[in-house]
Amino acid sequence: MKNLKYILCASLLLFICYSCSTTKKTSDAVDSKDSIQTVTGRITNIENGKDGYMATLVTSEGKTYIATISIVNMQKFNGTFKRHEVGETITVVGEGFQNDAKENYILVHQLNP
Repeated sequence: MKNLKYILCASLLLFICYSCSTTKKTSDAVDSKDSIQTVTGRITNIENGKDGYMATLVTSEGKTYIATISIVNMQKFNGTFKRHEVGETITVVGEGFQNDAKENYILVHQLNP
């Protein structure tokens, strides 16, 4: 019985040491984050949300971006939140990334009409 306790304690100690020494792979979403981007485009669609909206922007080159414009993110980066309408051309500055489907997203920090 005493040997069984020693074996269980040793097994538990080995398990703890092994689990602490292994590293996890970070998610692809974090790996695909780019630096701060500035994008100017015409709003083609707006989806209203709880604390802001998502605007689909199309640039003059035809590239599409989905910009998340939220009150919380704008306050965090000292930006000014403003609602825009479909058809307006705006410039957004923020953290850009792509999802698995290669769609371009921007978490907006600053918004310029």
